[in-house]
Amino acid sequence: MPFLTELHLSYTQLPTISISDNNSSKSLIVLDLSRNGLTSSSIYPWFFNLFSTSSLVYLDLSSNNLNGSIPNAFGNMTTLAYLNLSGNGLTSSSIYPWLFNLFSTSSLVYLDLSSNNLNGSIPNAFGNMTTLAYLDLSGNGLTSSSIYPWLFNLFSTSSLVHIDLLYNHLNGSIPNAFGNMTTLAYLYLSSNQLEGEIPKFFNNISCLVDLYLFGNQLLGSIPDAFANMVSLESLELFENQL
Repeated sequence: MPFLTELHLSYTQLPTISISDNNSSKSLIVLDLSRNGLTSSSIYPWFFNLFSTSSLVYLDLSSNNLNGSIPNAFGNMTTLAYLNLSGNGLTSSSIYPWLFNLFSTSSLVYLDLSSNNLNGSIPNAFGNMTTLAYLDLSGNGLTSSSIYPWLFNLFSTSSLVHIDLLYNHLNGSIPNAFGNMTTLAYLYLSSNQLEGEIPKFFNNISCLVDLYLFGNQLLGSIPDAFANMVSLESLELFENQL
């Protein structure tokens, strides 16, 4: 299939894939192998052979069984714009080295690392992801001290539109720096341990469409400023102390 540009094989219970399976896929730009239970050893050899001959833009490997270190060859995917590695149980040490190598050579716009096992401090190199618009780190057990420094550094150089930090371990008050993220349209901070009052600075984010703060320990009154946010479509505040 020398002219194949898209290949969607999710939910197909794929066996181990051999290198010969991709010899004719040089035109491939979209590859979806999600939800197949694939392991690192079954996927990496042929995948990197594929990428040496194609120009993949979209890669979805979510909900597989990838584990261990991810080879630095991922960093050679210079055409990649969409990368979904969610639901794989990957750890910080297995993800960060190749990810930063990737960002130094690609123009990644969409990155989903949700439902993995990231922990500890996130390196400041995340702040170099200047093309990033969509970032999902939900369900990783990350803390405020591990997320906020690089996140606000990232936003000073990028135009993030979507940030999902649900189901982590964020605590303390919501930092004022979120108010400087004027390009944000979707912000999800629910199911953490955030405290204090809801900041008034959300009114500064004029294009905010979704704001999820439910399942925290926020208290006080709901700011009147929300009534002036004409772009806001979904505001979730339940399971707080408001």
